Amino acid sequence: MSKKYIAEFIGTFSLSFIVLMAVATKTSLPMAIPLIAGLVVGLFVYTIGPISGCHINPAITLGQLSVKKISLKDAVGYIVAQIAGALGAVLLAKAFSVSSPMVAAAFDGKVFIAEMLGTFFLSFGIASVVYGQAKEQVSGLVIGGSLVFGVLAAS
Repeated sequence: MSKKYIAEFIGTFSLSFIVLMAVATKTSLPMAIPLIAGLVVGLFVYTIGPISGCHINPAITLGQLSVKKISLKDAVGYIVAQIAGALGAVLLAKAFSVSSPMVAAAFDGKVFIAEMLGTFFLSFGIASVVYGQAKEQVSGLVIGGSLVFGVLAAS
């Protein structure tokens, strides 16, 4: 298995596991989970970014494929690694007796718009790094910060 697929597995596993554990603790601090997610993503931008690009999310991988930044072969490998990493995180969290967070299934227009805004902010930050508008030295801060901002906007 290629280093880049292992990097995607580790990054996705780590982000998923940390956020699952943070949600399970039911922290009363409203900023805690977005900050935790942003810090994890920022860390992995610097550590696995040079290896795989640090997508750690199939949506990001598909976006990179759509603008021809990665090959179809790598996109498939990344997505398989990301799904395996997320599944591994869920299984480990369950071993710690952490129950899965409740997910609402009903459509809500306000939630849809909030999610769109959150996704826009995250995608904007990623695009600024991918297209060289943000300097490489601050790429983790830009992407991690965009994630925090996006999560807060979607909350």
